[in-house]
Order: sequence, then structure tokens, then C-alpha cells
Amino acid sequence: MSRSNKGRIDLDNLVDDLPVSPENQGEAGQRDAPVVTERASTIRGLRRGQEAGTKIAGRLVEADTIKCRMWSFADRLDEGLSEPALADLARSIKDHGQHVPVIARKLDAPEDGIEFEIIAGRRRFEACKFAGVRILMKVKDLSDAEAFTVMLVENDDREDISPFSRALSLSDALERGIYESQADLINQHNEGSAHRRYNKSQVSKMLSAAKLRDYEWLWGDVRQPSTIGVKPGYLLIKHLEGEKSHAVENFLRQRIAELRSSGRLGKLTGGQLINDLLAAAEKMLKPQEAPNQPITLQTGEVQVSAYKSKKGLAFEVTGNIASVSEEDVLVLLKTAIGRLR
Repeated sequence: MSRSNKGRIDLDNLVDDLPVSPENQGEAGQRDAPVVTERASTIRGLRRGQEAGTKIAGRLVEADTIKCRMWSFADRLDEGLSEPALADLARSIKDHGQHVPVIARKLDAPEDGIEFEIIAGRRRFEACKFAGVRILMKVKDLSDAEAFTVMLVENDDREDISPFSRALSLSDALERGIYESQADLINQHNEGSAHRRYNKSQVSKMLSAAKLRDYEWLWGDVRQPSTIGVKPGYLLIKHLEGEKSHAVENFLRQRIAELRSSGRLGKLTGGQLINDLLAAAEKMLKPQEAPNQPITLQTGEVQVSAYKSKKGLAFEVTGNIASVSEEDVLVLLKTAIGRLR
């Protein structure tokens, strides 16, 4: 297994690039042995990555994709890895080479033929598999905490990694003990990133939104989860965990059943479904105005009714008005109007 020790990240170790080393050149004829490459295009790609803020010390290695696997915390959902989405990149890599290496770490011992774990660069990894070519990696000895921070920093400027995908990754990291606390996660990420900085409020909302997958009755119908917004997800979780959580859950279960029976459920993306459920929950929880029932009071043979109209308060006096005093009628009116307010 790879190193999994916790602790602070050695930033100096992460930002100092080492020169390309030929020490792991495979022997002639050993096609499956990792070999180091020193293509000028790769170095240019590395420099572009460094200028963007991703600087990882390590060595360049080229290996067969069958010897690699994705790290379990990779923050890209499978929906962005369909054949059409990978075809153009795979064609480019096959025709022009892989200009930017993925970031990987070597396993302490091979597991079922797997020697490397890819930390960041899943789309490039899948494209290399799709194209049937070897993959270029920058291999570094990283702990889980270091690897997770490297992955976040590597993907900070990538628009195709959705905020909700990141939220799921942050949740996984905390649940599996990569970081000791939210504060530890925030501090280590912010120390390593020159672009995106998290605060406690942001991370708390992301972790709340990630709880959506804990509701199996809901999550099983979510398609394209990367389309879910962190804010709608967070707000829906607030309703599901609020004072009326049981009533809200039952109501939303009924809403999903309605969407399924109408045939609409299968056409909604995850984001559309969560937005629909959020709107339904907020409508359910919105205080309902009491029906406009008149207040009717009677004294002797006189009846006084007060009610609300579009123009304001109104009243009616019926019966034998001469049978009571004007003062008694005014008292009834004041009492009826007072009960309406």
C-alpha cells in the first residue's frame, strides 16, 4: 500500500521540481517496464503546469495503463468520461503525444499487477486507455494527505471539475481520516494552493451538500450528479435535517413518485431534480395564510360580522338595530375587528 501517514505537508518538498532522471530506464526488450521520457513537448507542458501553480517534485515515468489505477479519492465523476467526451483527447494524444503528465505515486508493492496510483489526471488516463497508448506520469512519493492536497490544487483551475464533485471528495477525505478535521483540511489546502482558497463556511456547505448521497431513496434517481449546485444541495439538506425532517422526507418521496409516474424523472439531471425537490420542500414549509373567515358576534337581535377584504377590514351589522344601543354595537364591532388582527 502507499503511504498513508497524516500530518502537515512539506511544501518545500512539493514545490521543488527535480530534474528528469534516467535511473529507471527499462532493459531492452522489456516493453512493460516503466521508462523515463525527456520529450521537449513534455517539459513545455510541465512548465505550463508550473506557471498555473501546480508544482510537484518527482520523476517522469511512462508506463502501460494496465499497470495503473485511479486513486479512490479522484474528484471527477464518471459522467464526464463517456466515449464521446474522451474521443477528441484520445485522438490528440495518439497523434501528437501527451504533453502534460498525470500525477501519480508508486505502490509499495504491486497489487494484482497494478504498480501506480494516479492522483490527478483521470481524463488523460482514460484517454490513454481509449487510445491504446502508454501514459506519461510524474511519480511522487506522497502520503494520503499530501496526495489529496495535490489533487485539489491540480484541479483548482479546471472548470470541468464541478463544485459538487469537489464536495464529494472533501467528504470522502474527512470520512476516511485523511484529515483530522475540517480546519486541518482547510489549512493544508490553502497552504498548497495559490488560486482557490476555502473558508470554514464554504467547506461546511460543501460537506452538507455531499450528504445528499446518504439518502438512498433520493440518490438512486440522481443522474449526472455533477450538475447539482452546492447551494441547492445544502439548502435541501437543511430541510431534510430540520424540525420537520420526517414530514419533508415523506413529502419529497411522494414528489419523486409523482415525477416517476409522469415519466419526467428519467429526463431530469441531478441538478434539475434537486432544484425541483428544493422548490417543493420550500412550498410545503411556507406558512399558509388562514382562510378569510368572518368574525360574527351577536347581542340581542343584532348581529355584527367583520372580515378582511381586498381593500382592508370591512363589517356588516344586521338585525333589529333599534333594539340595542349604539354603544353596544360599537363594542361588538371593536371586538370582532380585534379578533381579525
